[in-house]
Amino acid sequence: SRFEVPLVPEGDGSFRLEGGTQELALKMEEKVKDVRFNSAVQNLSRQESTGKIEVGVLDVLSGDEEILSADAVFVALPPRLVVQDVNFQPKLPPNVVDAMGQTRTWMAQQGKFAARYESRFWRSGKRVQRWYWKRCRQGGPLEILFENGNTIWAFLSNQSRWRSLSPVERKAAALKQLREELGNEEAERPLSTFEQDWSSEKWTCSEADSAEPHPWLHPDYSSVASVFRNSLWDGTLWFIGSETANPGVAGFLEGAVSAASARTKQWAQIQAN
Repeated sequence: SRFEVPLVPEGDGSFRLEGGTQELALKMEEKVKDVRFNSAVQNLSRQESTGKIEVGVLDVLSGDEEILSADAVFVALPPRLVVQDVNFQPKLPPNVVDAMGQTRTWMAQQGKFAARYESRFWRSGKRVQRWYWKRCRQGGPLEILFENGNTIWAFLSNQSRWRSLSPVERKAAALKQLREELGNEEAERPLSTFEQDWSSEKWTCSEADSAEPHPWLHPDYSSVASVFRNSLWDGTLWFIGSETANPGVAGFLEGAVSAASARTKQWAQIQAN
């Protein structure tokens, strides 16, 4: 359904979801009948006799394996994780495998640090600061600051001297940097802090992504977009990860929505014929 979105009073035109971005996943979970957690797809095998796909699933907690049968499979993993972790039978065409290996998972090497405060102290006193985001001027583990209510969050620097610190050491350095950046000692007294490092998550950052310098600039996906646009295995295997969307939105949340919407419509048209 369509709805009107009010203009954002500050910032770059981006919007935030009330309750955090996780609310999107939680609402989707309410609509999906069968969601399996802690389950890794290891194998996809096309059965020529039935036209179905056998899906080999591993329970990562118990180690139990299970075979599911599907009429169609929509793969939402980043392409590099697909080619790294999923076995296909029959093998995928070489041009598809090559495209997957070339497709960077944007922000896979990234990390974030957040500090929640009792108030937005940086907006009061002699040194009033009003900004949606700002690049850090002071040296430290934080690269770019953003404000969201009483919380300041930042992208972590990818420099090894900061990433090699323990979380406790990095927290101390980050709060010291915030104090210097905001010019207020209150920055070192947050109510709580949180750090998330996606580069250490095997379900987010592939080995190929880890081996490359972190690309701050958005990758150019135009050279691989056409490879992921159509299905394989007679319309039963589709790729819908954000990186497979049209280049203008690939890599963003909108890319995931765009790719999934376009390819499920294509699949529905095939079923209708």
